[in-house]
Amino acid sequence: MYYRHFQVNENPFRPTPDPKYLYLSGAHQEALDHLVYGIAERKGFVMITGGVGTGKTTLLRALLNDLDEKTCTALLLNPFLSEDDLFPTLCDEFAIPHPKEPSRKNYLDAINSFLLENFAQGKNAVLLIDEAQNLSREVLEQVRILSNLETESEKLLQIVLVGQEELKQVLGHNAMRQLNERIVVRYELTPLDREDVAAYIAHRMSRAGNQGRTPFTNGALNAVYQASGGNPRRINAICDRALLAAFSRQSAKVDKKTVWAAAAEVTGKPLPNRFRPQNPKAVQIVLAALALLLLVYIGYDFFRDRQVATGPARQPEQAALSQTPAPMLMAQKDQGRKTHPIKASAPAAIKAPDAQKPDESSKEPAAPLFNPQEIAQAQGRNGSWRLSFADALAGELALFAQNPQAARGQGGALFTLDAEISALTRFVRPFRAAVLCDDGDLTGCFALVTGADAATVTVYNDQGQIVAVDRPAFEAVYAGRVMWLVPERAAHLRAVPGERGAVVLRLQQILNQAGYPLETDGVYGPKTLAAVMAFQRDFGLPDDGVAGFATMGLAFQLTRTDADLPGKGGLQ
Repeated sequence: MYYRHFQVNENPFRPTPDPKYLYLSGAHQEALDHLVYGIAERKGFVMITGGVGTGKTTLLRALLNDLDEKTCTALLLNPFLSEDDLFPTLCDEFAIPHPKEPSRKNYLDAINSFLLENFAQGKNAVLLIDEAQNLSREVLEQVRILSNLETESEKLLQIVLVGQEELKQVLGHNAMRQLNERIVVRYELTPLDREDVAAYIAHRMSRAGNQGRTPFTNGALNAVYQASGGNPRRINAICDRALLAAFSRQSAKVDKKTVWAAAAEVTGKPLPNRFRPQNPKAVQIVLAALALLLLVYIGYDFFRDRQVATGPARQPEQAALSQTPAPMLMAQKDQGRKTHPIKASAPAAIKAPDAQKPDESSKEPAAPLFNPQEIAQAQGRNGSWRLSFADALAGELALFAQNPQAARGQGGALFTLDAEISALTRFVRPFRAAVLCDDGDLTGCFALVTGADAATVTVYNDQGQIVAVDRPAFEAVYAGRVMWLVPERAAHLRAVPGERGAVVLRLQQILNQAGYPLETDGVYGPKTLAAVMAFQRDFGLPDDGVAGFATMGLAFQLTRTDADLPGKGGLQ
């Protein structure tokens, strides 16, 4: 109904899990990373949990589009299967002929034979189960039995469990501990933050065909975030209803009042008091009372002035004060702010076009999110180096496997950080950087970076060649987020004040190499604490002095030393 009015070709906020509309927030990107990593590395079990409407099913659909032809998939969307239905359904999904005698053993033998033949052909197999929190314990036990299908060194079937937060409670029961302990890759989706809500709305409007500025004002975006709590499903419902309401009034903008009214209809919650229609009689009574008070004040002021027989007239102090330019106060608001090479907030490149324009009535056209000429120039003569998510991650996994320590079968943990481009010059290991796609899309494309300096950024192109890209050209498409793999052993290292030993010694060595000089004595004393906190502050991490995953993961990126930590594995 409102498509032409808001210049879209289809409903941008449809409730179906269309992967075309998937917005990769930091959390969704990490969840997708965990899924692809768990499948590619044959980890056996992967579990993704999240609240209702956080985008889990859409994420599964996007994953299916990313997997290559060497990966066979079975998607189970009905969690209310009986224990007699699971194996036959799996045969149907994998196109496995049903056994002549339909016993569980015969079905399991048929599945095992298929998986062995699949493995011999260099292929992988994945079972994806949505709404897994509704599976019965009997079916979950059969899922565990499926995970026993393996060779001496590899899992034949990768099982992805996706469900609401109750899934963790189900698997937390003592009867489920055998299955729960086999899940080595797990991630919990969280709601979108305020900046991601603005970027999410702009992304969906763009995907639906809108090439101009989003019709949602800054106040409306705040209202969507507050009313939805950052939940994508609620965002879709509220925005769809708000667009319809704005269209019915023939308004080109969606304001916060319209959003709150739409949210009240969608969620059933009352409007905030400031947007509720007032009782006419109550309003009249209040106005009459105010008028009476005004008359009393005027009468008092009049008689007080009459008492002054001589002297100059009263100075118009209030009038003089009202002429004080208010912008003078605003001009000092941003003074004194500190800047860091790495920032923890979402990058500006993915903000909605009007996310920083508080004047909702402004009619001036917004500046484009990116310069098309810079986008075209960035690709240059280097071939295509802006890769798809799957290609970039596959390249990173291949580079990671070349590391002699990581190649010992220990796997890796995924590290994500929002970083200014100036920080990239300090990174010494390959990493992925989120970039705009060729068509200007804000999500889904990455550069596989091997290094950066003041003039160039070296990346892999789609032919697997290392090419140099001028830094201004790279900066034109850089979206502000970087990712890399950290060896799994390093992800579990932790050092706190008062400790001593090999882990502390290794941390001190890394800090020295990274430019934070201190004595390497293996004792986490005051000087080490000061160096760790300075390191954390410089890179936008919480400066709590605890060298946990975030600190160790970043430290890994800043050193090439191949030494191991005695007895615990190293940072390699």
